[in-house]
Amino acid sequence: MHLSYQAAAVALSSLIHALDELDMVAVVRYAYDRRANPQCLVYIQLPFMEDLRQYMFSSLQNKKKCTPTEAQLSAVDALIDSMSLVKRDEEDGTIEDLFPTTKIPNPQFQRLFQCLLHRALHPQEPLPPIQQHILNMLDPPAEVTANCQDPLSKIKALFPLTEVIKRKDQVTAQDIFQDM
Repeated sequence: MHLSYQAAAVALSSLIHALDELDMVAVVRYAYDRRANPQCLVYIQLPFMEDLRQYMFSSLQNKKKCTPTEAQLSAVDALIDSMSLVKRDEEDGTIEDLFPTTKIPNPQFQRLFQCLLHRALHPQEPLPPIQQHILNMLDPPAEVTANCQDPLSKIKALFPLTEVIKRKDQVTAQDIFQDM
């Protein structure tokens, strides 16, 4: 190891141990260098003051209109329970995974491989649509979809949706100053 690298390693090690003993962190500036590949340390970017926004929202606890009823709460609980991806057999005590993620390939990689293969074989043609078996990987299991139908119909009945009609068209600065 080069002598200057060894001295830098000792200095960095001392800094790390001191920060660890004092239970502190170092706020540093990241200086990017294309030729260097940092091999240690964890860099967590801190937000600048301009990145922080202070929004004030009124409390939902004091509004009777926003407080859910017991029927609404139980309907949402039933929906969450019906969406379980694990099926438990009470008699045997066995657990069946309805969506075995370890046996399903990553759909993003599958699409990437599909596009790479198509581009290699047909460089001038546009990319093909997503294959149906890739789309099928994203679908929830049929048993879960069937279990969700009753709770979903209860939620639709308990949480009615009404379309909000726009009161007025929004006027932009471009509309106001278009003649200038």
